[in-house]
Amino acid sequence: MKAAGSPESGGFFLWIHFLERAKNEAGDSIAAAGNKATFEKFNYECTKEEIERHRELARKAGANIIVGIGGGKTLDTAKATAYYEKLPVVIFPTLASTDAPCTALSVIYKKDGSFDEYLFLPSNPDVVLADTGILVAAPARFFAAGIGDALATYFEARACYAANGDNLVLMKPSTTGLGIAKMCYEALLQHAVKAQRAVEQKVYTRAVEETIEATIYLSGVGAESGGLAAAHAIHNGMTAVPSLHRAQHGEKVTFGLLAQLVLENTPLDELETVIKLVKDVGLPLILEDLGCTEFIESE
Repeated sequence: MKAAGSPESGGFFLWIHFLERAKNEAGDSIAAAGNKATFEKFNYECTKEEIERHRELARKAGANIIVGIGGGKTLDTAKATAYYEKLPVVIFPTLASTDAPCTALSVIYKKDGSFDEYLFLPSNPDVVLADTGILVAAPARFFAAGIGDALATYFEARACYAANGDNLVLMKPSTTGLGIAKMCYEALLQHAVKAQRAVEQKVYTRAVEETIEATIYLSGVGAESGGLAAAHAIHNGMTAVPSLHRAQHGEKVTFGLLAQLVLENTPLDELETVIKLVKDVGLPLILEDLGCTEFIESE
């Protein structure tokens, strides 16, 4: 942890980060700007206990801004900490693996990694900074997982809209929300495969930019306005299976989406289009692809 001083000289930040590199690279620039900061490493799961730990750190340090830098669970912890402490939050994703950065939502897990509950927040993050250079430099598997998470957005919003269900702000899905979700799907159909190939080679292209906009922004806003359905419900159940804990959020959502489309008896051409995209970007199709090679009833 980096010791913090008086906040009167500028912003007083509590940085919640996952990689030590974040602390090393941000510290000097923060000091040069006349700000103070406390850096605290995230402990992997966004649990109620982890959120409370960071709340105590924020109060002790006298922080007036929370900054989250990392993947989805790190960012959800930062959002929840800021919400409870009534502080602004700045989100800096280092992975394009989920649509967590832009949403007014934190997904809370139990210590064993299983799903606990959703924490619905009254507002979206104050600032989201997505540096495409950093996102492209991350392992390509995370980029594919973000595509999988975003791929479900339109189909879940469509299901909620048809059933007149609730969206993530506990209101009815809007036509605009459904339209944004559809824009997300259309962007993925056009750009995702090219973007995935580029990221595998650590190359930045227009397709990468378009896909990141879809996976982080369009998916986040589309899911929030449109709602969730079976794809994420199945994901939440899968978090209780220990053999699936190594699978990424978006990988499990992809499996849940395929199951949802089968449950809906979706037209064959639509199902085949989704399956082709899943295969082309290297996402899982079956449980074995996720690391679950045998069914254990006790799990």
